[in-house]
Amino acid sequence: MRTILFAAVAAAALVAGPSLPAVAADTVTVTDVAGRTVEVPKDPTRIVLGESRMIYAISVIDRENPFARVVGWKDDLENFDPDAYRKFLAKFPEIADIALLGSPTDAEYSLEKLIALDAQGGRLIVVDGDWSAGPVWTDRAKRWRSARPAE
Repeated sequence: MRTILFAAVAAAALVAGPSLPAVAADTVTVTDVAGRTVEVPKDPTRIVLGESRMIYAISVIDRENPFARVVGWKDDLENFDPDAYRKFLAKFPEIADIALLGSPTDAEYSLEKLIALDAQGGRLIVVDGDWSAGPVWTDRAKRWRSARPAE
């Protein structure tokens, strides 16, 4: 349930960005279900989902093509809801090309793939449903930022 709530908050920030209070021209401030306040790109062009099942929440908001901005995710949708995955795949065959990054809270997570996705340009946002994994993500975010080229 926490994953769905967090995903809903994140998805709302992604799609309804212009209706949220702006911090700067290109960002909005949102508060997640854990009470953390973060700045996210107002109109991200690229999204990495910590859990692919977050697509359920994005699908409610972006009915035309919820996968249009998703460039990376974990394979849990295919593993834990294969029927939904097959239905999504039939309608949106491009999901077969979404980069698999592994589990965001395990050592298997590919920080290198995340950096490569970020290097492809656009505004990238990483959305993770396991809000209890804050320390893991804090460490990974520091490593990711240090590996990014200066803007």
